[in-house]
Amino acid sequence: MSNLLNSLAKKMVKKDCQDLGTGNGRLKELRKLTEQLSDNSREINRLETEYRNMVENATDVIMLTRPDGSIAYISKNCIDLLGYEYSELVNTIPCIIHPDDNFRIREHFNQALSGKSGTEIKYKIVTKTGETKEISHSWVPIFVNSKLYLVTSVLKSVT
Repeated sequence: MSNLLNSLAKKMVKKDCQDLGTGNGRLKELRKLTEQLSDNSREINRLETEYRNMVENATDVIMLTRPDGSIAYISKNCIDLLGYEYSELVNTIPCIIHPDDNFRIREHFNQALSGKSGTEIKYKIVTKTGETKEISHSWVPIFVNSKLYLVTSVLKSVT
């Protein structure tokens, strides 16, 4: 990403230099902007790395769900709790809720998709291997322009 931004900034500087001839004032301004862009790009990369490390090393499962109920993201440690690989869950609407809790949890799920938060809702799931586990599920909706964009969830084992 930073290479693309730097390349774009250099092209802009070169074009402006050609257009302005020897306009040193404008050239200095463009160099300063290019340096700021580069600094910002480095900071974005640093923050992305920190965020990725935090999520990937969390012991709880972190999940982002779209308004249609499909999983946009789930941390790779989902295999430890759910028995499914990341690739088996992303872009799907998995049916892992235990039949005993299905109706009750569907109500909570619908509340989440309508923009309501939930804290430490406990229910049973059925893993890929058929094992029953009890989990705790908390979530917070994320809105963009007053519309539900994603639901951020944290799942943890209570078994």
